Amino acid sequence: MVELAGADLRAAGRHARLRRARHARGPGGRSAGAPTGVGRAAPASGLMPEANIIEHYEGAAEIERAWREGLTPDPLLTVSEWSDRHRMLSSKASAEPGRWRTSRTPYLKAIMDCLSPTSPVERVVFMKAAQLGAPLALSTPIPTPQGWTTMGEVATGDYVFDPDGWPVQVLGMSEVLYDRACYELEFEDGERVVADAQHRWPVREFSHAGLKERVVTTAEMLGRERFDNGKRWRYSIDVTTPIELPDRHLPIHPYLLGLWLGDGSAWMNHVSVHEDDTEIVQHLADCGVQALFRLPTWRKGRCANVVIDPTFRVIDDDGVAAAGCGSSWFTTMLRKLDLLCNKHVPAAYMRAGRAQRLDLVRGLMDSDGSITPDGSRCEFGNSDKRLVDAMVELLRSLGYKPAVYQSPPKRTRINGRDSTSGEAWRVSWTAYREEPMFRLGRKVDRMTSIAHGRPWKSRRRAIVAIRPVDSVPVRCIAVDSPKHLFLCGKGWIPTHNTEMGSNWIGYVIHHAPGPMMAVWPTVDMAKRNSKQRIDPLIEESAALTELIAPARSRDSGNTILAKEFRGGVLVMTGANSAVGLRSMPVRYLFLDEVDGYPLDVEGEGDAISLAEARTRTFARRKIFIVSTPTISGASAIEREYESSDQRRYFVPCPHCDHRQWLRFEQLRWAKGAPDTAAYICESCEVPIAEHHKTWMLEQGEWRAMAPDTAGKGTTRTAGFHLSSLYSPVGWRSWRDTAAAWESAVNKESGSAAAIKTFKNTELGETWVEEGEAPDWQRLVERREDYRIGTVPSGGLLLVGGADVQKDRLEASVWAFGRGKESWLVEHRVLMGDTARDAVWKRLAEMLAETWTHECGAALPLARFALDTGFATQEAYSFVRACRDPRVMPVKGAARGAALIGTPTAVDVTQGGKKLRRGIKVFSVAVGIAKLEFYNNLRKAADVAEDGITTTYPAGFVHLPRIDAEYIQQLCAEQLITRRDRNGFAIREWQKMRERNEALDCYVYARAAASAAGLDRFEERHWRELERQLGLDRQPQPPPPIQALEPGKATDPGGLAASGTRTPGRRVIKSPWLTR
Repeated sequence: MVELAGADLRAAGRHARLRRARHARGPGGRSAGAPTGVGRAAPASGLMPEANIIEHYEGAAEIERAWREGLTPDPLLTVSEWSDRHRMLSSKASAEPGRWRTSRTPYLKAIMDCLSPTSPVERVVFMKAAQLGAPLALSTPIPTPQGWTTMGEVATGDYVFDPDGWPVQVLGMSEVLYDRACYELEFEDGERVVADAQHRWPVREFSHAGLKERVVTTAEMLGRERFDNGKRWRYSIDVTTPIELPDRHLPIHPYLLGLWLGDGSAWMNHVSVHEDDTEIVQHLADCGVQALFRLPTWRKGRCANVVIDPTFRVIDDDGVAAAGCGSSWFTTMLRKLDLLCNKHVPAAYMRAGRAQRLDLVRGLMDSDGSITPDGSRCEFGNSDKRLVDAMVELLRSLGYKPAVYQSPPKRTRINGRDSTSGEAWRVSWTAYREEPMFRLGRKVDRMTSIAHGRPWKSRRRAIVAIRPVDSVPVRCIAVDSPKHLFLCGKGWIPTHNTEMGSNWIGYVIHHAPGPMMAVWPTVDMAKRNSKQRIDPLIEESAALTELIAPARSRDSGNTILAKEFRGGVLVMTGANSAVGLRSMPVRYLFLDEVDGYPLDVEGEGDAISLAEARTRTFARRKIFIVSTPTISGASAIEREYESSDQRRYFVPCPHCDHRQWLRFEQLRWAKGAPDTAAYICESCEVPIAEHHKTWMLEQGEWRAMAPDTAGKGTTRTAGFHLSSLYSPVGWRSWRDTAAAWESAVNKESGSAAAIKTFKNTELGETWVEEGEAPDWQRLVERREDYRIGTVPSGGLLLVGGADVQKDRLEASVWAFGRGKESWLVEHRVLMGDTARDAVWKRLAEMLAETWTHECGAALPLARFALDTGFATQEAYSFVRACRDPRVMPVKGAARGAALIGTPTAVDVTQGGKKLRRGIKVFSVAVGIAKLEFYNNLRKAADVAEDGITTTYPAGFVHLPRIDAEYIQQLCAEQLITRRDRNGFAIREWQKMRERNEALDCYVYARAAASAAGLDRFEERHWRELERQLGLDRQPQPPPPIQALEPGKATDPGGLAASGTRTPGRRVIKSPWLTR
């Protein structure tokens, strides 16, 4: 009955449409205005007799159409087909608003269609990359050739500016991203920009080593803004070069407009200038404007008056007219531009050509501008905030770095009266004579040459603070620029640049109604997604609007966390709420970002299991699990993907048509030049340019890599994996991925956290934390040429460790030297049943051997640790029989405060008491030894400039030309993080390969070295070992014996006693002796 509910409800909906159409006829089944009782007899045949009866009534056609629609079944659509037909992307929550296009991301079609009722798949797992770009806050201003827009309003096809000042087209945009860690970056000129933690910035980094150009993320710069004991700023961003735009036809010459805006009368064509600046008239004449320079009697001080395009007649002393009369062209233009009594810079002038904008600045500076006496700074002062802001924007568009200073209102007394001045602003910047900021000669002459200045200081903007702020919606854009950069913020700062779940929800509401639950990591995130995702989904898709009543209706059933519709309900909750997870049985379950779920919800179990338990009563349930992975071994989406059929998206090579899934290892580029990134075909090895990606994605197909994993040969669980390498053209480019990797592995800024973020967000892969398995292939490449079985010159302490297996003993011999530098000497496999004596005899023979040192001396084992975890009694028997004090039985322990714990006696008497002289087993904290060993394996040698001299760091591990299988066993385990039933994080070692005996043998050998005193060795101990080997060629002379002073005693060793002790015997009398 449950399975038929959707079909019954659709039939009920068709009958409802028929009833609504009949209701249109009016009360009593009559059309409005129709006469009562009018009709005719129905024919004997026909599917709908009523149609013949009412065909003369008004509305009859609508009734028949509704009836026929009721007989027509709804088309059987898949989720992708429904999305293309009905889904509208809202501008509130989508990077590309408008109709949904599956063709934009063809790889999503198969994933969505697995969620359709016709698909036999029951569970869909999607492990994906999250990084599609470098997001900025939606409110971030973006300069465009037309003016200003924001990150939230810019659209594909719009034009922005690249750092070289040229307009570039927006090729694509990411979706709006929520709940990202956001930071506010403050620059030295006061400009502020909000970006997320992974936003990439092209910076110049200052350090004691010099200046470097790099691309870093916000997170990498956080907390590192200063260096040199906080005295200097570390990061700076180059000021943009002047933006290049075509010249415009402007109604007023820019220089003339700037001059009038600065010191002109707000309501007429008069400008105030200095009486010495008569050359102003000539400059205006060069602009094609007639002007009159006057020194009127009503002037104050040394102020002169310039009349632009005068409208009155002026007569010279000779009676000749000096200026004509008539209407003023200049005043008329000011009125048309709405500038009279409304001074501002029109938008057309702000985006005019470079020379036109410079002339506008010069006009403003000739009137209200100045220059410091030493010519180092240009300044513009004004009390009109709009003019000040316009001047700042003009200067930034010309490639300058202006600073703005505000003067608060001041109270003064003039002619005995109190007066308060208004606010004023001062704009200051550095400019040079090569590009003068003035036309007036007296001001230009004061400017200095660039040869005597510091142009680099005025061409960079330092980052002075990075502060965490509340998370805001962010997004990124892709631009058609070779550098993939665009300008953002009012400061013109250069910067880099899961709708499937919503589609499925819309499909269920409209096409396959039933009870559905959507789960996010927290209840707060569920509320946020309801407002920012689900509400726009319903409002923008007409097919859904009529099915869900508006939230403002009292009985609508539409709340923030619940949306009722015909035949079902959508319930949204958080994985941190056990009540929400067990609220109701559901047929459809959407689990988003499962790696953020708690593993234990209020003591009732993990969130995924609790949620899936709600679907057990439905035979044809659908479960959609989505997330970006996190830490290997602790990632929920990784576990779900590994239990699926593990599908990969195979795309054809445009050169040889070989199909392959995109691997990061095949993305190649020149070091330090991510712009050269190209994908190398694994078959023909020909580089594939990124513009082929669109065709490759269209021709791609999903292939199951483990078809027998999901459901014992069935396809009940389908798993899909995608990395950012599949991102469509205009979104995430291969160049961006290469740049992100270089930034993550950079020697100075790179870190484990940065690489983890790259693997999670770019590749959609889990992260193996630091301290886990090193790269065994790198270890194979750096093997050395010393002979196996011999001890190199640096090895002075020889120890061994053995691992016991059922059919063999495996033993490793290691040599240690100064700084805990180590060398593998030999690894032996002694085959034989460990329950018999033969293999133990061979081990005893090995213990009696010596190994040849490079100097020729024979070196025996100082200590040997034997594992007793397997074949315990046989190992105890061997230790008792050999009676060798060098042999120490050990047993591994997962945790411990020190590498070797206190030994425990295991031999007991008949009465059950432990024998003090029996065997004592040492516990070994294997985790400590493995973590130290893996950190040492990652260390690299330093090669001098001559290419021969090599310096090894402390703890370096030397490996001979041993087979690769042994080295793989050394790297056979990894350190994972999991959570216990109480939600606490636990780190534990986990095997990645079946065999790890080589690693175990090293751990036991390291324990033997510690027991021999390695961790306590000082230089004198190493010298003693060298003396025993005959390596101490020039022994140090013994210290001279000091001459004894009179009155001092001599100890039995012949050395003078400490001079601090009083000579003579010290007698202590007991009070009992005096009684």
